[in-house]
Amino acid sequence: MVRIVIVGASLAGATAAATLRDEGFDGEIRLIGAEPQPPYIRPPLSKGYLRHEEVFEAQLVKPPEYYAEQRI
Repeated sequence: MVRIVIVGASLAGATAAATLRDEGFDGEIRLIGAEPQPPYIRPPLSKGYLRHEEVFEAQLVKPPEYYAEQRI
């Protein structure tokens, strides 16, 4: 079985993992990040979220359950 490891759970890392699934890759995908939260979009978080204009969940790349459903 083929295994892909993506180091960096950033927007780019999360998009790469999602694209692999969207394109039909059925092997193991590991997305490794330093933070416990699912991947989120960082620049808007540093603005709207910190000014209490947006909730954290609005900054997520994909909903948390997406990663479990897609085996990422």
